Amino acid sequence: MGGSAARAARPDPVALGREGPQAGREVRSTQRWELLPGRVGNGSRGRFCVGAGRELGARRRARLDRVHQDRWPPGVGCVDTVPPASYTQAPQCSGFLDVKTTWTLAELAEYLGASLEGDPAAVVNGLGGLDESVAGQVSFLGNPAYGERVAVTLATAVLVPESFDGPAGETALLRCADPNGAFTRMVELFIVQAARPEPGVHAGAHVADDTTLGEGVAIGAGCTLGSGVVLGDRVVLHPGVHLGLNVRVGADTELQPGVVLYARTVVGERCLIQAGTVVGSDGFGFDQRDGKWVKVPQAGTVRIEDDVEIGANSTIDRGRFGATVIGAGSKIDNQVQVAHNVVLGENVMLVAQVGVAGSTHLEPGVVMGGQSGVGGHLRIASGIRIAGGSGVIGSLDEPGDYFGFPARPRTQAMRALALPKSVQRLSARVKALEAKLAEVESR
Repeated sequence: MGGSAARAARPDPVALGREGPQAGREVRSTQRWELLPGRVGNGSRGRFCVGAGRELGARRRARLDRVHQDRWPPGVGCVDTVPPASYTQAPQCSGFLDVKTTWTLAELAEYLGASLEGDPAAVVNGLGGLDESVAGQVSFLGNPAYGERVAVTLATAVLVPESFDGPAGETALLRCADPNGAFTRMVELFIVQAARPEPGVHAGAHVADDTTLGEGVAIGAGCTLGSGVVLGDRVVLHPGVHLGLNVRVGADTELQPGVVLYARTVVGERCLIQAGTVVGSDGFGFDQRDGKWVKVPQAGTVRIEDDVEIGANSTIDRGRFGATVIGAGSKIDNQVQVAHNVVLGENVMLVAQVGVAGSTHLEPGVVMGGQSGVGGHLRIASGIRIAGGSGVIGSLDEPGDYFGFPARPRTQAMRALALPKSVQRLSARVKALEAKLAEVESR
């Protein structure tokens, strides 16, 4: 089926933007929009649009057939002209990063400081993985083990290490020292940032009379700010944020929808707290008296220093006395629990579902993998990385990687894991020797 025969009437791009999950979003691309019949599906690839065409090689055309065969109607195969210059996602689709604009490969090479091998005038308008990319997108080779995929990817261009010497087929190459880092930089060029409240106070927000607001503050609908709150310059509060009495938030910090900061919480500058996170709630403290649990008052605070990021639905309890502290530059993933009077040093990283029990001190640079936990009143030294799923029940002083329950140095943990197999082999040998001995004794 030829490219011209494949094209349908050109839809109004503004009308496209009024439909589906992206309804109301402005269409950012200035490309021609022409739908390709048979490319409509509800899967992760969504709906694609094409403009001016280019001949595909047989191998790439066959791969495109394989990739899309589950979404094309019966009898519809790969078209002859799939253009890298304007093959993009319609604004109502899901599964891909939203297209912000288009860039030539020459512009990308200059922006990234990369050397280009390919057509400098080729246009790209999106990003994707090596296996998922389509024409008009850029991918990257982060692991040399996947080098053979560069030649068969549908991406228009691939970021590769300077030392890459594998085949590229028809794919343009952007050679750079750090493809993974360069790809991260490119994300900022292509994604459409989530909508932010406009500077000012929304009519639906409740702000106490004695609140202090810095310049350029944006407060969204449904926010509530208690007495004595202080917001630094350019703070952004998305809808539904609650700030208790005397909360302080530093300049250029952003609080996503539904964030709750209890009374007297202090947040530094340039922080990002994702939706649903609660900071400053009661620490979990109870004494047992006469066979009953009696609540212990939690009179402390939480102090979050500069450049901290906290994921969605995490919880940080205030201290029983004094402060729970999150050190500057620390990064906390989703659904993490930090208990009362914990102190995180600078640049600590806690991955999803980590739990840190009360009064434990993680020194600067500690990394905890997903679903790992640390007991209370412990100290974890700098340079320690705790593997996901591990449990720490005692202080750790020697830098290195720790794994297992109880967590121990990785080499010890791996030997312990191998021990049951060694015991099984030894048991089998003993049984074999016993059988031979019984045979000898029976003679």
